[in-house]
Amino acid sequence: MQPIIKNAGKDISQWFEPRTFNMDEEIGVEVLLWRHPTMKLSTYYTPQGRFAHIPPPFPRTDFNMDYNPWWLDKNFVIGFLSKRTQFIRVKNILLDHVYVMEVPCEETINEILYRYTEHNKHAASYEWKAILEYDTMKFCTMDMTKTLTENGVKDESQEFGCAGMQLDYLLPAIHLHYTDDLTVA
Repeated sequence: MQPIIKNAGKDISQWFEPRTFNMDEEIGVEVLLWRHPTMKLSTYYTPQGRFAHIPPPFPRTDFNMDYNPWWLDKNFVIGFLSKRTQFIRVKNILLDHVYVMEVPCEETINEILYRYTEHNKHAASYEWKAILEYDTMKFCTMDMTKTLTENGVKDESQEFGCAGMQLDYLLPAIHLHYTDDLTVA
């Protein structure tokens, strides 16, 4: 249990084979393997030591393998690692309130809305619009079931950051326009 205790609260996705990541289950399904140099056997790669449900590196008759490993149990999955995150600026036009959020690239606008309700309980009563072109101030109403990228919102922080520009002013902006559709808080 020492590797698990030592890594409590940390990301341990590097312990699992990326190619066995099951998108339907959304959990890692196989611990990394390596070929033991002396025995020429494939065994689990555990450089920090064996942890729960990892068999010994050598064949033994006294080790019981009649169980489901803990890493296949969804109850132990506490989050998912995002491929990339980006900062966005959410501006409530009615109240002139601006809030900066860090969002994963996989998150839909509905999921962003859900997290934003912490700051505005009636966020669903607003029409969410993104500025696609700053020079012409071209807005588009966002499809709430799509991600920022799918809605045409570009993450240009890498390009601007490499140019040495201050990123605070260059965040993609989402404007919330009040629609007079009161939601129950």
